[in-house]
Amino acid sequence: MAFDILCTSRCSAGSLEVTWFTSNQRFTMTQPPKKLRKHYKNDDHPVVVLRFEDTHEIQVKKGTAKEFDCYAGETIKILAVHDPAQPKERDLLENRKADDFSSV
Repeated sequence: MAFDILCTSRCSAGSLEVTWFTSNQRFTMTQPPKKLRKHYKNDDHPVVVLRFEDTHEIQVKKGTAKEFDCYAGETIKILAVHDPAQPKERDLLENRKADDFSSV
């Protein structure tokens, strides 16, 4: 779906309002998603990679935990790297919503 017009404006509360218009629909986002601070602990695999929707990745070695920032509703892929010598060979363990990780 292509967007025909994009408009931005400030609301009275100071949040940014973004509105997209298409030929037959209107979408409005009144505020950005809530930013969350979460953590993940790896106890099972030599290396686990957390891949975020914006394509950045965090590696978590076995026996360690990492804290990270994410957005509410974001889907994070949890990938296992069984052989650190070949980091491109990965197995998908789980797709998890950011809200389902442990809070810091």
